[in-house]
Amino acid sequence: MKNVIQSFRLSLGFLTLIPIGNLANIEKGDLSKSLYTFPVVGLLIGAICVAAGFASQYLLASPLHVISVLIVASIVTGGLHLDGLADTFDGICSWRPRAEKLKIMKDSRIGVMGVLVLIFVLLAKYVSLTALASHWWLAAFLAPMWGRWAAFYTLHFFPRAESQGLAANIKNSSQLQFLIATTFTLSVSLFTLNQCTVPLVHQLALLFILWIFVHWMASKISRSLGGVTGDTCGALSELTELVMFLALGSPLFALT
Repeated sequence: MKNVIQSFRLSLGFLTLIPIGNLANIEKGDLSKSLYTFPVVGLLIGAICVAAGFASQYLLASPLHVISVLIVASIVTGGLHLDGLADTFDGICSWRPRAEKLKIMKDSRIGVMGVLVLIFVLLAKYVSLTALASHWWLAAFLAPMWGRWAAFYTLHFFPRAESQGLAANIKNSSQLQFLIATTFTLSVSLFTLNQCTVPLVHQLALLFILWIFVHWMASKISRSLGGVTGDTCGALSELTELVMFLALGSPLFALT
């Protein structure tokens, strides 16, 4: 249990700006052993976003609560995944050789494609959450968990694009850890969706869509860059969240 708590604290300190105390006693490189707790951190982020949304809905006029959800998500994570999203699209949309794409992604300056994709994703999230009406909380709660599972899935199954860097230093998780993380994510999702009386077949369809998207997108990025990086994991997190927002707002679920 002590190891699980340490793993969770390390993931929390890495993925968010939430103060978690001194991590000096945790061995360097233990992030590799903590990846399976990423979805738990995502669930916590989702809970914080939902709390902020309900507070704003009570205090402010609709749809300002949706804006507060997006702002709080960015603040809690320090914009970590949004930065990865912009860097990734600056690189892969440059249409240059692989080595140059990776070099562009390391540049701290943001390019046109990075700006455009940030605007598109944030605007699409806002519109999707607004369209979900009273069910906005469902997407805000579950999407961050799936976004972090997507990052974990990518690091578990895909090669690294570089021999140095954050992702290169993270070793693959064990099959048991992958099973634990995936079981947790599926269980929480099915339980929560069931509370909204979403038919089981539709629940399974949503989860299948998310998995297909994550694998397809990670494959595309991996082919473009020769593997994945920390930035691409952040990009996958943001895009997976958006896919969940859009899917829940589709006629298939009839939540709107």
